[in-house]
Amino acid sequence: MTEEYEDIINLSRPKLTGRPRMSMTERVALFSSFDALEDYDEAIDEAEFIYENQIE
Repeated sequence: MTEEYEDIINLSRPKLTGRPRMSMTERVALFSSFDALEDYDEAIDEAEFIYENQIE
């Protein structure tokens, strides 16, 4: 498999021009809205509440 990429494997990362580098704060703000498990915690809490009430 490495034979396929021998021509590019040791190249340095390309430097983008025309745009300033994004700060870490800007990156966090940009990607924080993509929460794959957005409602997961709420669903777990609800299931736990129902289960605990059934035991009592």
